[in-house]
Amino acid sequence: MRAVIVYDSVHGNTEKVARAIAEGLAETSEVVVRKVAEAETDDLISAELVLAGSPTHAWNMSRASLEFFQRISYGAFDGKLAAAFDTRFRGPLTGSAAGRISRALQKRGFRLMLRPESFFVAHMQGPLREGELERARAFGGRLAAEFVRA
Repeated sequence: MRAVIVYDSVHGNTEKVARAIAEGLAETSEVVVRKVAEAETDDLISAELVLAGSPTHAWNMSRASLEFFQRISYGAFDGKLAAAFDTRFRGPLTGSAAGRISRALQKRGFRLMLRPESFFVAHMQGPLREGELERARAFGGRLAAEFVRA
């Protein structure tokens, strides 16, 4: 399987999560990791599985992630498998970018394999909470296992 992970990261936390997810997928997959600013539609076309991740900003994905999704046509990836993740602070009224990312993926025709996943930072700018990179690797492993069943 060929997987592509596209992400945005402001303080480096989402990048660390994206790379940990890639480690979890790498046992069974070829994995390409790209920042959304560098990702092209061709990266997504050539993948069997697409993951998209962003830090949560004001209950939404980052501006760079929003701009990335604006470059992708609605319905262009009919039935291609995907998953969404975010990094966020755990607290009242923090919201989650992963839900918004999931909806953006679905509007473009992707079929979600798993529920959106959030990874938590200890403070607004990080670092990641203890155990989150291990959870990210496990998330990648679950995606690989689900792909085999799909």
